[in-house]
Amino acid sequence: MLKFVTALIFSSLLSGCYLLKQGLSFNALINTRTPVDQVIADNLRSGDPQKIAEAKKLLEVKKMLSFAEKMNFKIGDAYTYYIKLKEPQISYVVQAAPWNSMTLKTWWFPIVGSVPYLGFYDLEDARQEALRLKKDDFDVSIGGVGAFSSLGWFSDPILSTMIDKDRDKIAETLFHELAHRTMWISGDADFNEQFAEFIGYQMATAYLSEENDSDSIKALKARNEDELIFSNWIRHLQESLNNLYAKTSGREKKAILAEKAAIIAEHLKPPLKPSFKTYDYAQRDDWNNASIMASALYQFNKKEWQNAYTCSKSKNLKEFMVLLDKKLKISHASPQQELQSFCL
Repeated sequence: MLKFVTALIFSSLLSGCYLLKQGLSFNALINTRTPVDQVIADNLRSGDPQKIAEAKKLLEVKKMLSFAEKMNFKIGDAYTYYIKLKEPQISYVVQAAPWNSMTLKTWWFPIVGSVPYLGFYDLEDARQEALRLKKDDFDVSIGGVGAFSSLGWFSDPILSTMIDKDRDKIAETLFHELAHRTMWISGDADFNEQFAEFIGYQMATAYLSEENDSDSIKALKARNEDELIFSNWIRHLQESLNNLYAKTSGREKKAILAEKAAIIAEHLKPPLKPSFKTYDYAQRDDWNNASIMASALYQFNKKEWQNAYTCSKSKNLKEFMVLLDKKLKISHASPQQELQSFCL
């Protein structure tokens, strides 16, 4: 369920006992990159339908980058290289929460601050970390990563996992990662993901509108509507489990776990389990405190962001991002409070 995890790779390189292994893996990955223009030229000459389709998607990404540049996104030399991955994910993240609490464990890294995940290039390494955390009585979730942002510290490559999807999803993914590259609040993962999710969706809609691609806009909106349904479902599940954990004093762990399992099972069938049009976001067999909270990172009150955008009286997203950035730089309030202040 983890859709986009940013700064994961970069933060992994900077701290912790696993510095050397993750650093070597990152270096090995970067050494496989090829200039995008070269890939496009070679693929178009190949005569191979799959390679030609890949080249066309890379050309599309270049158009999206030009669109983002007009909106003052910090692009620099990002996405000028391409990496074709052998695996369906670039890396994996481990997330953990106490068995009786809806609170994600965090790890601290230089620059990015506190983040609720730990990243690994090797799936087996992620599994070993998950086992270690389970022994410490944590619920654990392992998620795959298909895109990342170095927050401007490196020339981020285009990954094959970023373009092996439909046009609307490519746009939303790219603009999401560019949003992180443009603005990042150290130590506030929730706000950063909300910002990137909101900007990614709005930018994708604007780009596809400029391209007069009504089918892709329709697909984007349908997925967004499903995500809103899922957001309400995951919030209800969180509240139900929070109510359970608030009344556990004096109860045996076995009884609490049994009721926890029953609550999750109840949410996985009607009438609590909703229906979706594009993808069944709720259907998975490993729901626990960690996976619920990991999913909740990307499920937030999007109406609050839309209201802030409207209240800011910004002419466009470019102006809104400038205003928000100024507020955050001069304020001592929390980023969320500053967002809400647009409508005060």
